[in-house]
Amino acid sequence: MKATKQILPLFILIAIDALGTGIVAPVLAPLIKSSTHGIYSSTHSIEIRYLIYGIIIALDPICFFFGAPLLGHFSDRVGRKKILLFCLAGSTLGFMSYSVAFYINSLLLLVLARCLSGFAAGSQAIAQAAIADISSGEQKAINIGVIAFAMTLGLVLGPLLAGIFSNSHYVSFFNNTTPFLLAGLLSISNLIYLCISFKETYKIQTAHFNLSWSDFKQQFTALLQSRWLMTLLVTFFFFECAWSLYFQSLALILVKYFDFSSSQIGYFSAYVGLSLSFGLIYLVRICAKRFDLSKMITVSLTIGASAFILLCCMNTLVMQLLMALPITFSVAIIYTFIITLLSNHVAADQQGFIMGISDALLALAFALSGIFSGLLTYQSGNIALLVSASLYGLCLIVFIALQNKTKSTVNNAIMS
Repeated sequence: MKATKQILPLFILIAIDALGTGIVAPVLAPLIKSSTHGIYSSTHSIEIRYLIYGIIIALDPICFFFGAPLLGHFSDRVGRKKILLFCLAGSTLGFMSYSVAFYINSLLLLVLARCLSGFAAGSQAIAQAAIADISSGEQKAINIGVIAFAMTLGLVLGPLLAGIFSNSHYVSFFNNTTPFLLAGLLSISNLIYLCISFKETYKIQTAHFNLSWSDFKQQFTALLQSRWLMTLLVTFFFFECAWSLYFQSLALILVKYFDFSSSQIGYFSAYVGLSLSFGLIYLVRICAKRFDLSKMITVSLTIGASAFILLCCMNTLVMQLLMALPITFSVAIIYTFIITLLSNHVAADQQGFIMGISDALLALAFALSGIFSGLLTYQSGNIALLVSASLYGLCLIVFIALQNKTKSTVNNAIMS
């Protein structure tokens, strides 16, 4: 019960932060073709508007990339709660800035709001570190799965909230500012709830208190010297590249091969989100209690790679529906168990830092795959799927090599 009370405010926080990632696109995209709305200058060509749109969308993961390691590291030095409150305050200010930007048609303010929101979204790393503080064994993997589910929920709800609350056909006073005002109010409410209900999970080691850049650099250097952690992080990065390439190419594949409308894409995306949520809530719990984490990562990589290859061979709508299940189930297990292994292999005062690094790699993977998804799918949807399958295969090879290296080290230590 005590752990549940600690996890609930973290769950809401991550859902709100993830909501901020997808809430902008449904409002900003239709304005590209508008000749009257001033968020884009009337002198901007259609090509320039698409470019601006892409830059604004990309700013969130880029700022997340820089914010997550720093905020995670600082949480190891001053405590989780203080940095979480800082992140929530940043998210609240970001949502309010979005609203003002669309109200006064300020592109500059929109860019600044996107940067602030992306940087503050580094709270996910701190939430995972807080989970590591209060969890152990199989329960850690289960709780990290719950946090990952919160992120998935936010990513699904963000576009939905934006689409509904910006549409004046539903309610007369709904407009482009309404979704961000609502998100800002949710963020303020969670700020108060977190302040009251969340107890600090990390006992600060006074002897290690240091917020200097040199301290962060020292931590990073030590990470680079750990072959085990670096190999695991490389596996995590390529896995995230594979998943994000599939996820961000999916809409284009559905349009190109099956002539899906916007609403049909939305329904299919919701189906994928629900499947991933089921994996994070139920499959992770079952597998964490019954199986070895490393073996389940190996099995899941094999299943995911096979599903991508089958899609390449038979890219039909029925196969898209069927293969979405093993793909998302594999994502749920691989993500959760790799994060758990990373947490298990660092000290208590490095949890925020390692979670920040992993989240930075996740953000980088989504940024890169976002750029390449359009180019690859334009050539052929099967190319994007084949690249995802290849990346899964690469992860499998690297991870098996890591396991063999670990076993060899243990055996040598026993013999000596």
